[in-house]
Amino acid sequence: MKQISLSILPLALVLAGCGGDSAEPSIEKNVTPSALNSINTSVTPLSSNGDVSFADYYRNGLYINSTTNNNVDMLESGDAVAASTTSEANYSTTITQEQGVDESDRVKYDGENLYIAARRYYQESIDDSNLPSADFVRILQRESDSSLSQTSNVVLADNASENISGLFLAGDRLTVLSAGWGDQPIYDMWMPMDANYTLSFVDTSVKNDPKVEQNFVIDGYVISSRKIGSKLFVVSTYTPSVEGFIPFATSEQEKLDNYNLLRNTPISELMPSYTDSLGTKRSLVASNSCLIPQDATSNDGNDSMVIMSVIDVNDPSDIKATCVSAQANGVYVSPNSVYIYGVRYDNAEPTGVIHKFSLAAGGVDYLATGNVAGYFGGENSQFRFSENGQYLRVISTTFDTGPEHQLTIFKSNTSSTSLEVVSQLPNAEKPERIGKENESIYAVRYFDDKAYVVTFERTDPLYVIDLGDPTAPEILGSLEIPGYSAYLHPISSDLILGIGQQVNPDNLPQAGSSNDVTDAVVESGAHVSLFDVSDPSNPTQLSKIVYVDGYTPAQYNYHALTYLKAADDKHLLALPVETWSSSNSSGNSVSIWTANISLEMLEINGEGSDALLQQIGSITPKADERFISSWDDRSVIHGDDLYYIHGNQVWHTLWSDPGSVDGAY
Repeated sequence: MKQISLSILPLALVLAGCGGDSAEPSIEKNVTPSALNSINTSVTPLSSNGDVSFADYYRNGLYINSTTNNNVDMLESGDAVAASTTSEANYSTTITQEQGVDESDRVKYDGENLYIAARRYYQESIDDSNLPSADFVRILQRESDSSLSQTSNVVLADNASENISGLFLAGDRLTVLSAGWGDQPIYDMWMPMDANYTLSFVDTSVKNDPKVEQNFVIDGYVISSRKIGSKLFVVSTYTPSVEGFIPFATSEQEKLDNYNLLRNTPISELMPSYTDSLGTKRSLVASNSCLIPQDATSNDGNDSMVIMSVIDVNDPSDIKATCVSAQANGVYVSPNSVYIYGVRYDNAEPTGVIHKFSLAAGGVDYLATGNVAGYFGGENSQFRFSENGQYLRVISTTFDTGPEHQLTIFKSNTSSTSLEVVSQLPNAEKPERIGKENESIYAVRYFDDKAYVVTFERTDPLYVIDLGDPTAPEILGSLEIPGYSAYLHPISSDLILGIGQQVNPDNLPQAGSSNDVTDAVVESGAHVSLFDVSDPSNPTQLSKIVYVDGYTPAQYNYHALTYLKAADDKHLLALPVETWSSSNSSGNSVSIWTANISLEMLEINGEGSDALLQQIGSITPKADERFISSWDDRSVIHGDDLYYIHGNQVWHTLWSDPGSVDGAY
């Protein structure tokens, strides 16, 4: 019989710990299916030794989910965006959220070799007649004349459904994260039965003969991943399968059958596992170390399971993990901590819940839980979190007649396992609001002891908030300009770069008018702005470049932006831009749309208020019979060389002579 997924994509996180399961406690005899309560999010601290076991709590949750038609609440799967990093070498590296916390991307570069996750659906002409049917990794070597030569292709699997979702690089160790839906029918995509992902560990010390040393096929669905030193952290969710289980039970008999089936299924069979290259299967998590809310009772349940796996890339022989049952919309990782955050709704009033875990011992250890009114936004909500020493700074949003935004600063109290509120803004002494009426948050950036917040409805206020005294934050100044920035990139303590969309000021309603803001306000055009924040009380826009009728994926995925500090007064930037234009051929009334894709080269010259943002040049890839969007485009700057990755191919030019382009490699 076909196995049935027990739940739709989970609404919460469970980070599980390794080790053998202890004997299961008996299930309460007086609990009937109709008496169980679904606890998606608890505001209380977590524990692994409360009044109810994880096994009972989890079974209850699986049963409850099968009797309700829950809406899918997708966990955020994009990587976090919150701070800038720059290589000390003369070449660019992946922009990351936090210094020292690496993030996966489809391109990695070590100064000599370029690693590219090649997509099988980019049908280009690479000089290889034996390309695999699945995604693979291209390794190209930089030659003395700055050209590139193909050294090898790393073939990971023959499974055509596997997609490479990201690469990590540490010396001669390449880690490849890939996933696929196997042979599942399309209607099962939102019920990921038997979903799994693969971690491949590749020795690239011999570039023309890389060796896949280990493959782990792991049960679950990846949410996010990070690497600190040699330790790889993968956060994933898991949905178990049980033969004979009815996913949407309606009749009383079906519900009772499900309930009894779960009661008689060993908890070990409901937990995820992983399989190594030799086919050896091991348990990934153990139920007796999983954390659930301290106040959970035998009548409560939650079916969610998200696993945080910790692996040493230099010795991937063992996987360690930690687990917690609590709803989460995202994950924020600092060099020392992991924060899991979600939202609980009580009478339609949202409460943000944050769980803190320590990375000090190389694993993941639970420390504390905190709450704040509101929610944390949607896409790229990690922007709103920042750890600085012993403090966590968070921006949340409540909603009454319109959005209201608050900054909260927490300090961890390990003795009470709580994140205690140190200060909030606005407050009685400093009532100025963050954002004007009806304005939503579009971007947040923390840098040193400042927070920069962009809100938008009609214009683009940029707020500068002082965090120097954690007990007394305050708004220092703001700037209003047409347009909005969806991504902020710190250049220096005086300069901030903003990437977003242009606004037509002629379409803005007059102040005091009753006209609503419409979509016509936002034009189809990307902009890049340079802000001077040297005087926090009076931030100014120094310059702006607009790409009419276009967009850049860098405003949604910051890995598409490339940055290299050449000197204190010279900064190099490259970002892909995609514009569209239409034309009518002679005698034809139908408009033909054409995409124009390029990598734009920008420089910031000067310091402080004298700095200037300038367009230097661009690279346009050779037209291909099949359209390939700019979404996956990346670039690398190495000294005077610029390498542009579009699709699976690479183009090269000199920063000093952008008109001279060679490739494709």
